[in-house]
Amino acid sequence: MPGRTPQDAKEAADELVSAAFILPILSQVRESPFKSDLLDGGRAEAAFGQQLDVILANNITESAQFGIGKALVQQLAGPGAATQGVDLRG
Repeated sequence: MPGRTPQDAKEAADELVSAAFILPILSQVRESPFKSDLLDGGRAEAAFGQQLDVILANNITESAQFGIGKALVQQLAGPGAATQGVDLRG
């Protein structure tokens, strides 16, 4: 698409990986049957736990090296797009 840069493609890929892969895992862990009252966050965790999961998922995606993220960037940027100078770790 015109006006899209490889950096835009990387950001979109990071958001997709975060929402589709990491966030469901964090949500499942939060609802784990092995959850302990020793680490209970109380009402604050109940109110803001989902927001914390989104932030953690985004940070994990940005810092980790997911091969699917790199493949998505190349797909979104289009064939022959110059991805030099774009950190394709995620």
